[in-house]
Amino acid sequence: MSAPDDICGEDLLTPLAASGSGLLAFHREDGCLYEIQQGVVRGKESIPPGTFSITGTGILHCATVRGGELEVGLLRADNGPTLVPVGRTDRFQLTAGHEFVNLVPSTTSVYAAVSAGPDGRTHVTTPDGLQTIVVLEPGLQVRALWSTGQCVIAEARAWRLEGLNTRARSGSGRLTGTAGDRFVVEVDSKTDRRFVLVDREGEHSLCAPAGWSPIEATPSSTGWTMTCLHPVHGYAQWDGVNLVCRPGTLQLFGLGGPAPVVRQTGTACGSRWHHEGREIRGVVPPRSDLSVRCVEMLDVPSLMLTKRGASNDQLLIALHGGPDSHEWDDLRYGALYREVIDAGRDVLIVNYPGSRGFGSDLQTAPWRRWAVAVDAVIRSVRHAVSEHEYRAVVFLGVSFGAWLAAQAMRELDVGGVLASPVLAMRDHLRSHEDDPEFVAWATQRFGEPGEIEACDDCGPGRTSTVADVVMPESDEVVGTGTTRRIAGQRGWHLIGVPGGHYPASEGDASVRWRALREAVDRQFRIRTRKALPTRSTVGGPLHDQEVFIPTRAAGLDALDDFVPRAGRDYARDRNADLGASRNNVSGLSPYVRHRLVTEHEVVAAVLERHSLPAAEKFVQEVFWRTYWKGWLEQNPEVWRRYRRDVDEFATGTLPAGYDDAVNGRTGIDAMDAWARELIDTGYLHNHTRMWFASIWVFTLGLPWQLGADFFYRHLLDGDAASNTLSWRWVAGLQTAGKTYLASASNIARYTDGRFSPSGLATTARPLSEDPLPPRTPIESDDVVGTIGDRVGLLLHEEDLEASSLLAEHPQLPNRPIAAAVSADPVARSPFAVSDVVEAFTAAALDDTAERTLDASGRPAQVLADTLPSTVLRWAESEQLDTVVVPYAPIGPVHERLGVLRAALAAEGVALVTVRRRWDSAAWPYASRGFFPFRERIPALVRELMVD
Repeated sequence: MSAPDDICGEDLLTPLAASGSGLLAFHREDGCLYEIQQGVVRGKESIPPGTFSITGTGILHCATVRGGELEVGLLRADNGPTLVPVGRTDRFQLTAGHEFVNLVPSTTSVYAAVSAGPDGRTHVTTPDGLQTIVVLEPGLQVRALWSTGQCVIAEARAWRLEGLNTRARSGSGRLTGTAGDRFVVEVDSKTDRRFVLVDREGEHSLCAPAGWSPIEATPSSTGWTMTCLHPVHGYAQWDGVNLVCRPGTLQLFGLGGPAPVVRQTGTACGSRWHHEGREIRGVVPPRSDLSVRCVEMLDVPSLMLTKRGASNDQLLIALHGGPDSHEWDDLRYGALYREVIDAGRDVLIVNYPGSRGFGSDLQTAPWRRWAVAVDAVIRSVRHAVSEHEYRAVVFLGVSFGAWLAAQAMRELDVGGVLASPVLAMRDHLRSHEDDPEFVAWATQRFGEPGEIEACDDCGPGRTSTVADVVMPESDEVVGTGTTRRIAGQRGWHLIGVPGGHYPASEGDASVRWRALREAVDRQFRIRTRKALPTRSTVGGPLHDQEVFIPTRAAGLDALDDFVPRAGRDYARDRNADLGASRNNVSGLSPYVRHRLVTEHEVVAAVLERHSLPAAEKFVQEVFWRTYWKGWLEQNPEVWRRYRRDVDEFATGTLPAGYDDAVNGRTGIDAMDAWARELIDTGYLHNHTRMWFASIWVFTLGLPWQLGADFFYRHLLDGDAASNTLSWRWVAGLQTAGKTYLASASNIARYTDGRFSPSGLATTARPLSEDPLPPRTPIESDDVVGTIGDRVGLLLHEEDLEASSLLAEHPQLPNRPIAAAVSADPVARSPFAVSDVVEAFTAAALDDTAERTLDASGRPAQVLADTLPSTVLRWAESEQLDTVVVPYAPIGPVHERLGVLRAALAAEGVALVTVRRRWDSAAWPYASRGFFPFRERIPALVRELMVD
């Protein structure tokens, strides 16, 4: 690693002392010593093992244990960070059985040596012979030695003074710095931050000026320094007398006796270091062309960051965890704001109610009624958008701010980037149950468990917006399992980055900031494209009929709309076909069939609202589709026979009555109305499909294969397994000898008297067929094929949701270097496929392409056709050695992929199929009838609904 030359590296520097031309600083990642000069960080001096800095002295103390003796050599930084011996070595005789621990500041002789014995007794000894003996429990540390012989002892949230012949003192708070016979502690109850100066006379509260909130404080030999924050004036430096306002964000670094170092970072001001009247420029230069203005967005304290003289029409809205997360005006995000502004966008940083730093009134306003904060954000954003006429708005939400941003995104119908996100408040609070203080604070903030669940109900929800989720792989604050689950359910793009909740290394920071920049750019590209359609109602030839809009967003909207009715209401009313009104069924099948919305998402959403017994009927309906696919997967000969039969009909003479049946001219009013409804809308109620098939086979005497083909080429939700096997079941083939006979009374009952056809068959003789070959076992591997170095993702009409698919397979690249989508609905049949089906599929591909990005942030390419030559041209243009596709169950796409695999292999490109966990878990149990499979559903739900 070279000298830090950007904000990520400078973030990891801790000043130790003043030097002749700047500041000596320790790099917390590489452990080396550097010098901060005007605009540069120079030198890189390795520090010997066992070296300790007594902050502020400019001297490094190098400790070595030889036998039972401790030697401490002194090193001085000369000519920048170059270390040279001072020429003096101190020696200590360690008490028998003691181990050296560390060196700490001492008022009497600069430093003291700390050693600990097996009996818990700790010796603190200075070079001039002063010694204090204390007993330390695990977790306690000696931080300094006073002239009184008392040791300053610290633990996580408490302190005490203890020594020979002195009365022990103690208190609560986190020790933030020592200087001589004094130290400062931060008393932080999560609802209030206070600082206390402890000296030989007692404890003294350090107060910020009226209207300001304290942020950090540290002592010096003659006083103390505090940074504080104001909702209008921003950050300032305060010593009890003088208040110095500075733009940007301030950080304090105590130096022991001397005055502290103050670091200043901001979008316009760049980075600077201040010490005893000197200002030293950091590695990030100031920008005079940028403007940072505090604005009151309808009483919400906010910052507007713009380029001077520019008139931009795009806006990034930042919501972080609170001023402790430096969202005032800071470079903590790798100069992201600068790059956003340079790209022609403004930045609005909203310090929402509930964030810390602006006093208890702003912080506690939304507690236990978070709609207040959501409403404040929404109102302020709407105000900003209307004031400046922005045409594209994107959110950046971080940590708890991501939870709030997700709600505002849904209400405002905008996209966003959610980093280190809290997405499920209930899960987040549960993960910290072992921290009593956190639990008490969380209860005060969010309420009892029932209230927390209600808070989650108004949380992210199933939003139609598009989001990128930047998830640290080792997040110690937010559970990654919960993040993966919710991102998958909502179809959000998950981006894994190294590190914890906050990046701990320069490398981790660089990766994270780059991921954030790419995600923000992607979101603005999406928002400025032509808006996708939303679900609507249009007049059809027969009646007003809901149109299925072929987007994932519309599918999630439909799911949201249906979930409240998925329990006993659905079980009671599901069999009724009342015409244009579909409120008694979900209307989700066109989305699930193409996996614009997945089965897992549907069942998870329903079971969040209902118990499994209450929603049993609906959950079984979802699993019927899974069962049919698993059964056909193990009996592919059924599909092959059906395809051969339809091909023969297409090249031969069609049976009498076929043309009348498919054109609605049978003379059976119900049958003719259903045929026209199917052609016009691409949809029929499930109960109606059974009546239609029964009349087709047993009343009209037409081949079941042609009826299945008629459905397959007109149904938006038509899939090979459900369609083919349902027709076989009606005809008495699927369950040998058992048929389904439609009756006029049943039709009249469940259509509310709209239809009561006469002349229907009164008997249903089952059809027969040649025995099937032995079933084919389900392939055990979810991923089939060898994954190379240059991977492209190719989606098809059987599975159009890449984010959750790839999230299930961590061995696959997080973001393939290329992505494409293709479909061939015409392959469903040798007869003409419905224009409605073709249009739906084409639009679904367009929607998928916009949601599916490659590693460079490019949307997926929509291939002109599905010919192997077309796919090969795409693979060659991207220099791919591997094409990954979702596994396609038995049907036309499965057949197509078989041909494609051979064509790609001939050119040295591997085709790798990836199967979803849902299918892998359920399909093996579809080897017999549905009822044995149904008995497995509760266990499958338990298995599949875990994170």
